[in-house]
Amino acid sequence: NLHHIMGHLTNYSLNKRSSNFVQGTGEDDTFSSKRTINSVFAELEELGFESNALWAGIDDLVAKTCQLLQPSLYNAAQEMAHMDKCLDQWGYDGGKGCFHLLGFDVMLDRNGHPWLLEVNCSPRLAIDCVEVIPPGVKVDPKSICRCMEEHKPHIHRICEVDKRVKTLALGGALLLATLKTGKRPKDEPMRDLLDCYHQICGSEGTDFAAAHPGSVAGNPSGLLYDLLKIFVKSGGTKRRIDGGKIRVFVKQLGLPPLVLPMHVVDSIYVKAKNKIHANSLGYDDFVDVLITFAQKLYPNVRIDEGLRTIVQLATAAVGNAVERSASCSELL
Repeated sequence: NLHHIMGHLTNYSLNKRSSNFVQGTGEDDTFSSKRTINSVFAELEELGFESNALWAGIDDLVAKTCQLLQPSLYNAAQEMAHMDKCLDQWGYDGGKGCFHLLGFDVMLDRNGHPWLLEVNCSPRLAIDCVEVIPPGVKVDPKSICRCMEEHKPHIHRICEVDKRVKTLALGGALLLATLKTGKRPKDEPMRDLLDCYHQICGSEGTDFAAAHPGSVAGNPSGLLYDLLKIFVKSGGTKRRIDGGKIRVFVKQLGLPPLVLPMHVVDSIYVKAKNKIHANSLGYDDFVDVLITFAQKLYPNVRIDEGLRTIVQLATAAVGNAVERSASCSELL
């Protein structure tokens, strides 16, 4: 059914152009193409699904996704702080009034299991919808619009679903950011609004390392944080990795020269560098390089297991370097 193009799209900006798109008349619509999640879940419950189980699955998906993002965001925050010379002025979370609103596109399969399609870092917050003016229908000429939202003459009106959902999302984010400053809302509507939210990730604050004890099985965020520590040790304060540092890193692993020859190492680095059109690698690019190393060194095991082995070798190399430094100090 690939010829049914609109049936495979979840993007409103494209769906609204379908001739089968049904505009809603209110937030309690049960027939419109854009509905509240309460309306959708009510329909799913009629089909035999349990809404609490669906929510639990989505909560788990969102929590794990955010945990996997944390090492990258942490490194980006530290890199930005280093560039701006303001490390003492703000913490890992960007400050008490800082927040980021994300949009998760989730698909449920026939068993009610959620699958992540994508994460939007800048979800659309507009609350208006576009309606094409049907032929023969008279409207106020002043309300007719010909903007890029729709190539045909159209009008804009408030979408009640967007108004309800996005007010809760953005208003709630601002309210939660206010709570981080230690202030509690005084008026009852704001206190009632807090009941609409619940925390699904642990609050690590600035003690990120303590919350991720290491690369143990079943702890992907711990593995990524271990890779972040290796990246920081290899890249220095500027948190960038060039070809020379990649070579030094591989030599410190203590592998036989023929296992991972330097010309192969150089080739992998150049491909990664050309992919991002830069002269050095950041944390995410460094992880991609280590994944390639793991695939070449340990082709018969899972990638995460290969990465854990590299982490162990790198950790041992750092320990040996510390011991050698201590021995030299004693001789001096």
